[in-house]
Amino acid sequence: MKKDIAILVLYQTLVNSGSFSFDFLKKITDCSKRTCNRYLSDIRFFLKEYEKKHELIYSNKTKEYILVE
Repeated sequence: MKKDIAILVLYQTLVNSGSFSFDFLKKITDCSKRTCNRYLSDIRFFLKEYEKKHELIYSNKTKEYILVE
C-alpha cells in the first residue's frame, strides 16, 4: 500500500473508531514494524500541527493507539 493511502486509512480509522492495534496497523499496511512506526510518527506530526485538540497515544492497558482530546 502506498504511504499516503496507508496514512489516510489509518487516520480515518482513528477518527471513526478512536483506536487501532499495532497488529491492525501491520495487517492493513502490510509493512515492516519500522515503516509502521514512521506512519505513526507522520500521524502524530499532523495532529500536532493541524489538529491541536487531538493527540495519538499508546495505551499499555488496551495495547492500542488511541486518539484523545
